[in-house]
Amino acid sequence: MTKRGRGLQDGRGTKSQGTMVARQTRSNDPQQQQMEAIGTSCEPVDYCGTCERDVTKEHFAMFCEYCCKWFYIECINIRQMQSEQVVGHQFKNILEVNEVEINKIERITVKQKDGRNRPSPKMMIVKTGSPYQKVKVLKSAKDLAKGPWKHVFINRDMSKTEQEQDYKLRLKLKNRKECGEKNLMIKGGSVVTKDDRASVNAEGPSLRPRRSLSGIISKLTNKNQCTYVNKE
Repeated sequence: MTKRGRGLQDGRGTKSQGTMVARQTRSNDPQQQQMEAIGTSCEPVDYCGTCERDVTKEHFAMFCEYCCKWFYIECINIRQMQSEQVVGHQFKNILEVNEVEINKIERITVKQKDGRNRPSPKMMIVKTGSPYQKVKVLKSAKDLAKGPWKHVFINRDMSKTEQEQDYKLRLKLKNRKECGEKNLMIKGGSVVTKDDRASVNAEGPSLRPRRSLSGIISKLTNKNQCTYVNKE
């Protein structure tokens, strides 16, 4: 795919040719046309038009064909269709889960109690085609912590009752660790030692965010859903 403007660059100097990973259908909406292509690069290509940080292969950015600039995802207001493309790219290319079908993405807005305008996690409810696909995503999500995507967390969506049970389990785990017990983990709804985890029948992967999302998504629970959290 070709593009006009400064093009892909090595650093901030000479132009070089490049391709995009994905492209959405052109819309009649001028604002949507401005952000119609998403992708990653093999070399440093340019800097973000908002924060001016270099855009490298370790990061995901969108190219604006209108102003010929790259923008980090967290620096722009992504529309619903673009959100689906971003999450779809991460599921398929980063987690290498190619068979996952994304049926619906619902944004979650967290209202600040004190009214202050400060950064907050960007959260979305992602509904996959089946519970099996959700489990595939969750099993691969732990790999995000090993690379440049460590600020992204994908967790099992839970009902309010499940959140309360999860809180009690994590509290029990914390208390046992404070008493000196080691090699503990939560598996299959119980606190077990890592040596015993093979004997525990778990319905799904036991992956949890670094901070609780209790109460935020209690009304949006579905067995096919998982919670996508971008904390950067």
